[in-house]
Amino acid sequence: MTTSLRDISKHFKVNVSTVSRALSDDKRISEKIRAEIKSYAAQVGYKPSPLRRKIKNTLALVIYTDEEGKTDDYYQLEIIRRFSLVVSRHKKNISLEFLRRNSSSIIPSAITENRVDGLLLAGHPPLEICRKICTEKIPAVILSDSLARTGCSCINPDFSHGTEEAVSKLIHKGRKRIAMVLSNLDFPTVKARYDAFIKALADRKQTLIPELIMPNFSPDIRGGRTAVQALLKRQERPDAIIFINDYMAGGGIMELQKNGIRLPEDISISSYDNTIISAELSPSLSSVESNLEGILEEAYQMICAQMKNKERAPEEKLFSTQLIVRESI
Repeated sequence: MTTSLRDISKHFKVNVSTVSRALSDDKRISEKIRAEIKSYAAQVGYKPSPLRRKIKNTLALVIYTDEEGKTDDYYQLEIIRRFSLVVSRHKKNISLEFLRRNSSSIIPSAITENRVDGLLLAGHPPLEICRKICTEKIPAVILSDSLARTGCSCINPDFSHGTEEAVSKLIHKGRKRIAMVLSNLDFPTVKARYDAFIKALADRKQTLIPELIMPNFSPDIRGGRTAVQALLKRQERPDAIIFINDYMAGGGIMELQKNGIRLPEDISISSYDNTIISAELSPSLSSVESNLEGILEEAYQMICAQMKNKERAPEEKLFSTQLIVRESI
């Protein structure tokens, strides 16, 4: 007779989730309890069930963040909202889990508890988790990451076209000192936007001004304001700024207007994501539309394809982007 997680939880009189976390060496469980549960599991011959043994009609969304239980930015909130809509549209359930990026030894409970059919991961998951997914052939797609880094199927916005449109519009308006405000360049989606910007400048024979590249600001309104404060201290100010997301752009607009700078007459502004605030800002914000809902629908279809064929080779897909032009340019 096979021993289950539930059997072990009854033996120790704890929740199934506690057993699962102990077996995955989750540091939230005391070292003593972890050792006891692992010892007992080995004694009774417990073996984890493979993920696809029984259809659960449920997909997991696993978000990796700097702070456990808290999204890094509005973009992650949009991922949660829109993927929930996609999954419900297909009459399936969704399980949401937050993990810290530095918790590489913690296996998502959706895997250890064998309660979902597949996973969508976002937020730059640790390589240890990616390797486990590949080794165990778990149906999974990673959002805004690379096949080269993870070894898993990935899906990404292709920022080339949208960024080219933004840079072209700014140059057409006579802008020559174009700044870019970034968050963490270690994140693939941020690096992709930056690389697209550098290429767009080079393709149009425009000079990159290193002092106007502003990395490592928090990806929120406060980060946008702080970056603009730093830019305004430059000996020569920019005449255009591209922000890595709409909320940073919103903060930047507030700070520029506070300093009496006219938009877009003195400085033109562009951004990414085309979130709901873009049309509501004053001036309304030009922003690159990443087609997030289309991306998440395709991610769902990719997971389903893996569920049907566990030997399916990992793949990487790109979705084109476009600039939505508004008053800020």
